[in-house]
Amino acid sequence: MDGIELFDCKMFSMSPNEAKSMDPHQRLILEVGYEALYNMGQRKNTLVNSACGVYVGCGNVEWSMVPRDQDQGAFAATGGALSISSGRFSFTLGLKGPSMTIDTDASSGATSIYLGAEAVQRKGDAPLRTSFQLPLRPTCC
Repeated sequence: MDGIELFDCKMFSMSPNEAKSMDPHQRLILEVGYEALYNMGQRKNTLVNSACGVYVGCGNVEWSMVPRDQDQGAFAATGGALSISSGRFSFTLGLKGPSMTIDTDASSGATSIYLGAEAVQRKGDAPLRTSFQLPLRPTCC
């Protein structure tokens, strides 16, 4: 994937080794999720300890099937696990709201949007809802 090495790991308080072992989906969630909040006028210092919830829809992740040369080391488990996506985003920004990664067959994105909207109606929290599908193998398309 072109430009994947351009991920700013310092922005999200992680080491280069941890960033190298991360699924590209997780990197995109961090970058695009923060960009969405930034465009809404939010900054890292204003988000810390906020009740912002994170709802991530994911599915059909191919990271485990992509051959990689480098040793994955200690970060392999968290770098490739789908369930880490929402929690990693919440943790790196210090968010205290709900954090859910949804993996349903063909409806993960819609489910994450529904759950985020439901949270706003229930509590008035400001959720971040996102979904991803990133084909990584040339045979998948």
